Amino acid sequence: MERFIKKKFLYNSKKYEFDNSVLVFPHCNAYYEMYNISTFKGFELSDFEGMKIRIPNNYQDCLTQCYGDYMTLPPKEQRVATHQSVAYWKD
Repeated sequence: MERFIKKKFLYNSKKYEFDNSVLVFPHCNAYYEMYNISTFKGFELSDFEGMKIRIPNNYQDCLTQCYGDYMTLPPKEQRVATHQSVAYWKD
């Protein structure tokens, strides 16, 4: 089923021109959010783990849409992991 959905998504994403769209849906987005195209028009280079990566010029819009006030920590009692995977640190 996942393969079918990915295929359908890629097929549909090629039907519309990026530059003529108003809303976009990044396929790497785990939150299934749609964004105004202006969020992804243009990029800047940023350092990340020793390399330069492209980030959208309006990355703050994207983060705010997904997380709300992403610069303010939640109260201490609400700071718990919500990921479904488990990570381990090996020394």
